[in-house]
Amino acid sequence: MDATGNVLDRAIKQFRLGIYTGEITAFTATPGLFHIGDTVGISMTFHNTGTVPVTGTAVIQVQDASGDVVEAFRHDVESLAPDGTVSFDDNWDSSGAQKGDYTVIGYVLYDSKSTAPQVASITTIARIYLPLVLRVHP
Repeated sequence: MDATGNVLDRAIKQFRLGIYTGEITAFTATPGLFHIGDTVGISMTFHNTGTVPVTGTAVIQVQDASGDVVEAFRHDVESLAPDGTVSFDDNWDSSGAQKGDYTVIGYVLYDSKSTAPQVASITTIARIYLPLVLRVHP
């Protein structure tokens, strides 16, 4: 409108009201020590902490020690209600894996955002950790 109240231009724009937030409340990869050929169970739980339904994609990746993705799982999150929770369970068949350390990463993409990634470490190498003994000299 101009100073005298005449309409100069008009537009209609849709917008959303509400808070789009979510978090991963549980993330596990078991067993932590596996043999090549074993199945590693991966579980992730996502909670909508916002005030509106959330739609997005849950991503779980298994990465080798160099950061290369050796397996990836994707799941749709469809209109998860506020205060709602959804869980995803996957199984990684480690046949063909190399001996070494692996990192399992999980996160959820939604509304042009991402949750903080959750990380679990798994390995084929059994390690022994010895206790540290400190002695005080008089």
